[in-house]
Amino acid sequence: MSDYVISAFVSAFCALIIGTVVGVFSDSVELMFLLGFISFILVFILFAYLMHDIHKTDDKMAKIDTNAIWEESQYDLDTASKTMSEKTGLNQSVCRNWFINDSLQKAHITQVVLDNSYDLEKSVSELHNITGFDVLLLNDHVQKIIDQHNKQIESQKKNVQTVNTTQSYQSTKAVSPKKQYKENKKAGIVTCPKCGSTSITTTNKKISVGKGVAGAAVGSLVNPVGTVVGAAVGATHSKKIYNVCMNCGHKWKP
Repeated sequence: MSDYVISAFVSAFCALIIGTVVGVFSDSVELMFLLGFISFILVFILFAYLMHDIHKTDDKMAKIDTNAIWEESQYDLDTASKTMSEKTGLNQSVCRNWFINDSLQKAHITQVVLDNSYDLEKSVSELHNITGFDVLLLNDHVQKIIDQHNKQIESQKKNVQTVNTTQSYQSTKAVSPKKQYKENKKAGIVTCPKCGSTSITTTNKKISVGKGVAGAAVGSLVNPVGTVVGAAVGATHSKKIYNVCMNCGHKWKP
């Protein structure tokens, strides 16, 4: 696919985005199409130029023997960059970056960092022995690989946490009140057999269930001990004690 076709696709996409945004904030259809057309032209020119410039650089590099230049410079980065710049007409910084990236790729920088367990100092030291490049230069390239690795690890941790949270929620949600009641009973926890709540108070048969629940709820807001005390006082007035769920109002014998 030619550079111009790729540029046309990219430009059309950008024009669509810009036109859509303008259409949302403006009632003028003419303005939407006008800005979309202008953005298409500008992006097309810019992207086509960049693509052409990249291929132009690659073509110039293909016409020279970069390995010979590198060997003739005795593996000196500045000398090799200057020689390549003179032969290709490219900026010397472009030639320098090309030699750096090519040398690090041949040195298998990613594998070196992996073999050294993403240790910055050890990785830089080994790459320095292989390439002879300045330590500060290598430090920047190695640090980028380490940062990218750390981001991937952090992203994986977040994904695992999300999965665990979802599974925990689904597991908790799947437990029926009846099953929860049986499990809590084995553990010695008083639980409502109807809704599974553990917010339980006690009352005697003579006291209204509705009033008992309301009173226990209000009492627990003022002082959590009040619920227990109120239950104990009620127990002294009658031998017929009942558990009352503060969540649904269900009443049953202990």
